[in-house]
Amino acid sequence: MSYWDQVLNKRVSRRRGLAGVGAGTAAAALLAACGGDDDDGGGSTGGGTGGILGLVAKPEDTSGKAKAGGVWKHFSRGDATHFDSLVSDTSQVVSISGYLGYSKLLGWKTGKYPNLFDGSSEGQHATSWEMSPDKLTLTFKLRPDMKFDPRPPTSSRVADSEDVAWSWKKYIANNPGAKTLAYSADNSAAAIESINTPDKNTVIFKMHHPDSSIIQLFSAADKFYVFPREAESGFDPRKEIRGAGPWMLTEYVPSTRFIWEKNPNYFKQGRPYMDRVEVPIVPDPAQQLAQFRTGNIYSDVMGGFGGFQLEIVPTHKELPETQIYEVPVYPERNIWYMTFGYDGNSPFKDTRMRQAMSMMIDRDAYADVIDNRDKFAAQGLELQWKQSTILGAGWGDYWLDPRDEGKFGPNHKYLKHNLDEAKKLMSAAGFPSGTNFDFYWLSDNTFGALYNNIVQLYHAMFNDAGLKGELKGLPFNQWVDQIVQGYFYKETLAGTRKGYSGAQLMAERPFATPANLVASTLHYLGGAFHGMSPNGNEAHKGDPKLNEMSEKLNAEFDRQKSIDLTHEIIRYTTQQSYYIPQGTSAKQFQLIWPVLSGFNMDTSPPNFTNWADNWLNFWIDDTKAPIKKT
Repeated sequence: MSYWDQVLNKRVSRRRGLAGVGAGTAAAALLAACGGDDDDGGGSTGGGTGGILGLVAKPEDTSGKAKAGGVWKHFSRGDATHFDSLVSDTSQVVSISGYLGYSKLLGWKTGKYPNLFDGSSEGQHATSWEMSPDKLTLTFKLRPDMKFDPRPPTSSRVADSEDVAWSWKKYIANNPGAKTLAYSADNSAAAIESINTPDKNTVIFKMHHPDSSIIQLFSAADKFYVFPREAESGFDPRKEIRGAGPWMLTEYVPSTRFIWEKNPNYFKQGRPYMDRVEVPIVPDPAQQLAQFRTGNIYSDVMGGFGGFQLEIVPTHKELPETQIYEVPVYPERNIWYMTFGYDGNSPFKDTRMRQAMSMMIDRDAYADVIDNRDKFAAQGLELQWKQSTILGAGWGDYWLDPRDEGKFGPNHKYLKHNLDEAKKLMSAAGFPSGTNFDFYWLSDNTFGALYNNIVQLYHAMFNDAGLKGELKGLPFNQWVDQIVQGYFYKETLAGTRKGYSGAQLMAERPFATPANLVASTLHYLGGAFHGMSPNGNEAHKGDPKLNEMSEKLNAEFDRQKSIDLTHEIIRYTTQQSYYIPQGTSAKQFQLIWPVLSGFNMDTSPPNFTNWADNWLNFWIDDTKAPIKKT
C-alpha cells in the first residue's frame, strides 16, 4: 500500500468513526468535503503515559551502583569521510570524530531525570568564562590539567591557549560552520572579530557586536573543537585522532568498524565508565535490527533502527528482557521542511502559492503515516506529538503552538489543512486549475527511508490538490551546490550560485539557540539560508523585515523579550510561508538491552555532543541481558 493510500484509508476510517458515534449531518458533511480539515482533535499534548499497556520504561538513576569496566557494543550507520572536524562540520565527520575524540571550550550542563536541562553551559577546556558589561569581550580561563591523548606525538601534554589559537585559526579558514562565529567584511552577521592569548591559560575573544547565543555556540556539537597544535605536522588529523575527549580511536577499518578506548587523561575523573566501545559500521537497518536481536548491538539510542520503529514492540515481545524507552524531550529540530526557488517562472514568487502549499499538508495524516501514530496505538504505545513551526516543540516556551489559535493568532490558518482555501489562494494567484512545478529532492539515500517517505507523501498531497510536482532527484553534492545553497548571498553576487525554480524538501542540522536558528536560516547572511523574498525578486537578499528582526533577536539577552520576539518571527514567517515546517514534532521510541545502565538519565539542550554529554554516565551492568554474568 502506498503512503497516499494509507492517508486516504485513514481519512475514510476517521469519517466512519465519527459517523458511528453520531457526529451529526453538518460535521459529517464537513469532513467528507475534499477541502475539509478532517483532523481528529490534534496531537497528544505530551506528558508521557508509559504506553497504553505500560510498555515504556522510566529512566532510573543507577549512578550509586555504577562500576567501571566493560564494553559497549554500539554501531554506526555510516563511515567517516575523515576525522578533521576543524575543516568540516558535516555529521559524517563531527559525530564520528569530534564527539568522541576531542573537547570544546564549553559543553552543555545536563539535566537529571525527571528534571530536564536548563540550557546552561559548563567548562570543558575552559574552567570559567566572563563576558564584559558591553558584551564585546569574552574571556576564557583554561583548565590547567587538561591533557591530550597519551600516545605520541601529544604524549599527555597539557593543553594551553596556543592550542586554542592554532585551532581557531584553522577553523575559521576552513570550516563552513565558522560562518556562524567569525566576523569578516563578507560575513558581518557573525560576532567574533579576533582572538588574543595573553598567557597560556587565558583566551580572549573580541566581538564586533553582541551575540546573545555566543556561549551556547561554544557549547554546540557541530562548532569549534580544540585540537593539539601537533596536528600541524606531527600527525594527520584526517586519518588519526589525538584529542582530549572521553575516547581514543585505537582501531579503524574503513567501511568495517571503529574501536574506541577510554581516555585515561579525560578531565572528568572516573569517566567514561566503560573500557571500550566497539562500533561496527552497519548501514542496513534490517541488519542493525538483526544484530540487536543477537545481542551484538546494545542499543539504538536514536530510536527505531533507521525506519524500523514499528519493529520495537514486536522485538520487545520476542525479547522481553529488552526495554522500551520514549525519547525524554520533543525534537527541537525542524529537520524536514520545504523551501522555494524564486528564479524563472517559479509560481512560488507569489506568497499565496507558498501559503497554498502549506495548507495542502494534512498534519494529522503525517502523524499517522510518517510517525505511525495509529499503528503504535494498535501496539499499545501512545505517540506524543505536537505540531511544528519554524521551531520544533522541543524549544519549550520559545515554540508557539499553531493549535492554540488564540495565542498564535490568525496566521495559524497557514499551518492548518484546508484544501478549499488552498485552491482559492492558487486561483487568486492566477492558477485556477493548479500548476506544475519542479520538486527537488536528494535521491541518493543519504537521508534514508524516512526522508524518502516524506517526499512521497508530500508529492501525493500536493498533486491531489492540483499542485503537480515533477520529482527531480539529485545526488548530495549537486543538491547542496545547486539547491540547498542556491541563494547564498556572497556566492550569488559572485555568480557561482544561480538559484532555481520550484521547491525542495530540506534536511537541516540542529542549532544552539532559537536566536541562532533564526540567524542561520532566516537572515540573508546565515549559513543555512535558503532564499526568500517578499516580492519574488533577489531572493539572496532575504526579507528586509526578517533580516532586521533576526538582528534584533540576536542582540537580545533578556530571556522573556527574546521569547516574545521569537513568537513574532514565528507568526510572520508562517504568514509569509517562506519555509513550510516539518509536519510534526514527535517523540520517538527507543529499544535497548538493560546491560546499558543509566539510559536517558541525562538530557542536554539541542545540538548536544552525545558522547561527552548525555551518554557519559552510561555504564555496563553485566548482571543484565544480554550478558547476565553471575
